Formats: sequence, structure tokens, C-alpha cells
Amino acid sequence: MVASIKMKRILRKILYISLPSIFVFLLILELCLRVGGWAYLRQHHPETYEEIKVFEQNKFTILCLGDSFTFGAGTSPENSYPRQLARLLKKNINKDINVINVGRLGNTSSLLLNNFKKDIAKYNPDIVIVMIGLNNFWNLEDSSYFILYKDKAGYFEKINNVLSHLRIYKLIKIGCLNYINSKKSDLNKMRAKISEESSRLSPLGAELFLKGRYDLAEETLQQAVVLDKNNYASHLWLAHIYNARSEFKKGREELWKAIETINEWDNNLVYDVICRVPIKKNSATAKIELGKIKSYFETKYSKDSEKKKSLVKIIDARLALLEDERILQRILEYDLQEIIKIAKRQGVTLILQTYPHDGLSLYDIFQKVSARFNILLIDNFMVFKKIEKYGDIGAFFMPDKHCSDKGYRIIAENIYRVLIEHKFLPGDEEGRLEMEHGKEKQ
Repeated sequence: MVASIKMKRILRKILYISLPSIFVFLLILELCLRVGGWAYLRQHHPETYEEIKVFEQNKFTILCLGDSFTFGAGTSPENSYPRQLARLLKKNINKDINVINVGRLGNTSSLLLNNFKKDIAKYNPDIVIVMIGLNNFWNLEDSSYFILYKDKAGYFEKINNVLSHLRIYKLIKIGCLNYINSKKSDLNKMRAKISEESSRLSPLGAELFLKGRYDLAEETLQQAVVLDKNNYASHLWLAHIYNARSEFKKGREELWKAIETINEWDNNLVYDVICRVPIKKNSATAKIELGKIKSYFETKYSKDSEKKKSLVKIIDARLALLEDERILQRILEYDLQEIIKIAKRQGVTLILQTYPHDGLSLYDIFQKVSARFNILLIDNFMVFKKIEKYGDIGAFFMPDKHCSDKGYRIIAENIYRVLIEHKFLPGDEEGRLEMEHGKEKQ
């Protein structure tokens, strides 16, 4: 009895000492991973921090939030609309003004909403310019769809969503997936070397595509799949290129090559895949394709109900968006309203922008929300419609409907004009830029 009491005391002491120690260790590890990731990106991708460096040097800040249209897909980083806007301001305004580009590839209105407070706290902007919503139809990560339509996530999915914010959890998850994949793989040493070279080419091809260099991107990605036909990322980017060129048959072939290559699926891979399912003139073919992908998941994970449920839920949500475009509009309206509320509470001037085209019928939502909350709206869509009267609108767009250098210049000029007209800027408010939309100056 005495020995039992002593043992309980010893175990209690161990728990009192070990649990706080483990917690402190995990906290330190989490901080190290975050700082280490920041240091790595700063060293190997300094362009990511160029905007932040400028931000630290200036007080008046314009923060541009959005997706690939803000990021500058279809051109070089120097010709994104935030960079072109910065050059216009530097040329015409007497005071230095800081323009920060926080365009995130694949960003949605829901993700922008979720990060909005953090972005405001990080950059402390005077003006926030938002163009968002075009990716809502395929990227359902943390989508407000699941809030508005009362979708209840499974127990394990809720835990995963919470833990996914931790670097430690991500590190463990990646390590486990790599271990599983290494066990499944029977590649020899020579094949491993080839796969490494193929993996190097894949992001290079993607980068070329995002800069609008389609032919070179296709050539690079084709080299990657020749070296390793199991390089699913290269197949997906090739599908993206072919769809952008309206070569839908080739796009579908590359899409299914990618699907059949992927051993273990997660939600992000599903988003990448459904992004490559083109809608074309009507949604019938897209519904058929998504139905096939859904059947593929149901067969592949027939014995794993949680995994199957998680993946199929995304496909069902995408099908719902295809069935009723009002759902997509409701998601955007809800997210924009919440973004506006946060901006007003934070005392930040918010400006909304329409896209240069209205492929998903979102234009009316921007008009409706801006009018209801008295938010300034930069109407890029109508400006580009006027451009059509002057000649070839194609010169302002890439094949995948992202803007070319000229297209982003129009957006930058639209913003500049509105900022000047409404006297939002410090310094010389009488500055004016002479421009003729849709016409090249000789």
C-alpha cells in the first residue's frame, strides 16, 4: 500500500514536470519552424519580401488584396497592376506612396475574409483595394458555402481544420505522407534521379505559364512528364495550358493522367483537379466530368468512409455551384459584406474592384454590395467593355483570360484616376495622367 502511494506520487511529479516541458518544447519548435520558414523564404525568394521592405520605409500604404489578377498572372511581377500603379503614383505624386501586392494564387473571397484582419494588422494600410471572387467556383477551402448551407464537417475534419494552422502538425502530416509514399514506391536509384529532375522542371513550367510564356511552359512541362510520367503536377499544369487554349480534349487527357497518378488524396489536390475541369459554353460536360471524378473517389476509398466523405463533399459542393449560380453569388455577397464590416471597424478605407470580364456573373454583386454599404467601386468591367469599341480586346488578355501587360496597365490607370478624383492621396492632388483607354499612344 505504501509502495503504491509512493508510485502514484512519483508519477504525479513526472506528469507535472513532463507535461509543461512537452508544451514548452512544442511551443519553441512551432516558433522555430515559423522563423525558419520566414528566413528560408527571405534568403531563397527575396522577391516575396520586396513589398514588405518598401512597406517598412513608408507611412501611407495602399494594400492590394486579391487573387491571380492582383498577383499578376499572365505577365512578369513588374507588370502586375499594383507595380504599375506604384510607378504611376511615383511619377505623378509628390509624396512617396507604398503599394503592397498581396495577390494570392487561387485566393477566394472566403480566404481573403479569413485573412483580412491579419493583413490589416501586418501592413496597417490607409487604403485597401479588393478584387476577389473568381476562384470561388473551384477553391472551396474554408469556403463560406459550408457556413451558408449549414454543412456539418465530420469530427476528424474539424480537428484537422484546427490543427492545420500549426506548423508542427503540417510537418508531421507531410512526414507521414512521405513515409507512406516511400513504402509504396519501388523506384530504383536511377529512376529516383530522373524523378528529381522532373520535379525541378515542374515548378519552372508553372512559373513560365503564370508569366504568360505558354509555349515555353508547355515545352518545359512536357520534358518533365517524359522524364517521369508520374509527375502529376506537370500533368495538371499541362491541362491548364490546353484548357486556356480551348484544346479541351488534350486538357481532359492530361487531367486524367494526373488523377490516375496520385496515390494519396487530400482536399488541396481535389481543388487543383476541379480547377482543371472546364465549363466551356455550358455546364453539362463539366457535370459529367465531375461525376466521373466523384465515382473514382468512391471506388478508390470504398473502405475509408471518412476520406471518401471528405473528398466527395467537395465534388458535391462544386456540382451544387454548377446547378445554381446564385449560390456562387451569395457566397461572394456574404464575404464582401463581412470584409466591409471589418474594414469599417478597423477604420480602413476600402475600395472594391470589378474584374475586367464577368465570366461568372459576379458583376451585379459588386454593384449591389458597393451601393448598399456606400463603398467606392472601380468598374474595370465597363472600362474594358468600352475598349472593345476601339479595336481588338484580345491584346489586353492572355488565352486563359488573365490580363496581359496592357490589361494590367488599364486596371492601374483606372485605380489611379479614381484615387486622384476622390482625393484619397497625400501630396499633389492636382496631378493628372493623360490616357486614352483602348488606344496606343503613337
